Amino acid sequence: MLDIIKKFPNTTMMVVGDIMLDKYVYGKVTRISPEAPIPILEYEKQSYNLGGAANVAMNISTLGGKALLFGIIGDDTEGKIVENLCTSAGIEITTFTSSNPTIVKTRFVSHGQQLLRMDHEAQIVDQGSSLQALISLLKNTLTSRKIDGIILQDYNKGVLGPELISWLLEEANKLNIPTYIDPKKDNFFSYKNATLVKPNLKESFEALSIPIVNDDKTLTEIAEVLKSKLNADYIVITRSEKGILALENERVHYIRNQPRSIADVCGAGDTVIATLSMCLSNGLDLKSSTFLANEAAGAVCEEFGVQPIQFDKLFQIANNLT
Repeated sequence: MLDIIKKFPNTTMMVVGDIMLDKYVYGKVTRISPEAPIPILEYEKQSYNLGGAANVAMNISTLGGKALLFGIIGDDTEGKIVENLCTSAGIEITTFTSSNPTIVKTRFVSHGQQLLRMDHEAQIVDQGSSLQALISLLKNTLTSRKIDGIILQDYNKGVLGPELISWLLEEANKLNIPTYIDPKKDNFFSYKNATLVKPNLKESFEALSIPIVNDDKTLTEIAEVLKSKLNADYIVITRSEKGILALENERVHYIRNQPRSIADVCGAGDTVIATLSMCLSNGLDLKSSTFLANEAAGAVCEEFGVQPIQFDKLFQIANNLT
């Protein structure tokens, strides 16, 4: 396992999907507004983190890999912040400018607690020439660079439509590049013939339009149905406090959570898909890869805000197992 992690610095991952910016506004609450029964936040500071597909790329980078990020941002200040954060993190970013604003999720925080989240976004309905230009750049990258894996990070904001999904998976399979999918409901069954598909519990049941039941037997049956419908090598379902279920062939692995002090679950799914892809692309088996991904997600949940997993932390986790 340690030998696999040592290969991470020689790993190049392509990340395609919905790029976001996470903004945090911090302050103190000492009184209630006389205008309405709501707290008044006295501003202290603000900070920015990469979110969505950009956070997946950040996790790849902090794990020591080379991240190639593709997506769409707005022609605005927030888009420039995304580009600057990527540059600082060593992420190679290729974007197209949309008439829509850069997706920003602003969280207002006091004493370590979120008071409110404000989302500034508009779904991309028609990509037009941007889609064709994106495909052209992706094709050039796939043929000119050594790509060890492709992650499609779908937040249902419009970058990943059926045409782009189908083209990318077909090209990846031609080139024998493994593909790792974090899907959303709208395009769920467009992600056929991928290496791994990683929905969360809610997305798994929504895809089949049935009520959620979070027990091992039911979830195993759901994973088997999804695996058959998608023709995926692996189905990995994150299930919140109950850990992760991973299905390969006829074998199912139940990865349980360790007791932890959870501060914030934001971005945990991004850490899971990034860690899984890095491990599997370097030859680690599914069970061990899923265990490490679950531990990595648990570690970032112990910190407030969207935080990526660090190479040293994952190495320490793996070293404790040997």
